[in-house]
Amino acid sequence: MQVFNVNGIKVHYESELDGGGTSFGMLFVPIVKRYIGHANKCLEAFSGPGFIGFSLLAYGLCDELVLADINPRAVDFVRLTVRENGLEGRVRYYVSDVLDGIPSGEIFDLVVANPPHFNETTVNAFCTQCNCCDKDVELLKALDRGWTLHRRFYESVGRYLSNGGNVMLIENSEGSRPEEFIQMIKDGDLSHVDTIWPSIDDIAYALLIMLKSVRLRLGLRYMYMAKHIIRDPTLMKYALIIGSRVSRSARGVLDWKKFYIIWSRKS
Repeated sequence: MQVFNVNGIKVHYESELDGGGTSFGMLFVPIVKRYIGHANKCLEAFSGPGFIGFSLLAYGLCDELVLADINPRAVDFVRLTVRENGLEGRVRYYVSDVLDGIPSGEIFDLVVANPPHFNETTVNAFCTQCNCCDKDVELLKALDRGWTLHRRFYESVGRYLSNGGNVMLIENSEGSRPEEFIQMIKDGDLSHVDTIWPSIDDIAYALLIMLKSVRLRLGLRYMYMAKHIIRDPTLMKYALIIGSRVSRSARGVLDWKKFYIIWSRKS
């Protein structure tokens, strides 16, 4: 078992349950902070152990959090995180196939998710990079055949949103184009607000969250240096290289610009 410490909340997990939440998933913190600000009640769908949802809670971007995932093992870790951090009054969780297991009375101001990023057309590039086969866990986390999970999500998410409620899903430009999801958004009676590509400042912010998570291994001197280095765009590449070498969850951090957040809203 591993622990990802995000601003004081210790998120418990196993490495096979991390679909990028401890790395590029931290991009949600600066982006939600800039575009949404604060939401009273948040849902993380496809949550796994809940890295993204717990990070929003830890940084004061939501007051109440609900986590939902189809994998009971992932929800077991959520349960452990809630208990160990004393969050019983602020966090609930459901075993849920997409949104089917969430009670109809749950209404959210913000829904975030890190869904599978590839369909059967684009997944070959992913498998080439990861050397995975049809039965690998990595492939199961990455593949959404025919964008079925996305369609089901957008068909049902509207009924769980407050008026003006926002939806933000992080996607991968190597696996999809924003245009592939915009019609799904419209079919779900939502409005496409924007497609957000992370800035260098967003990447710096997310990297600092990661570095803080492993600060006990890095030492205070390194943390002090890293904090200042990533403020300088000319030194950003070197800071990212350092991060990718000291933390397993930081591998691939140099490619974070390939991710984008597709933002929709219930009018």
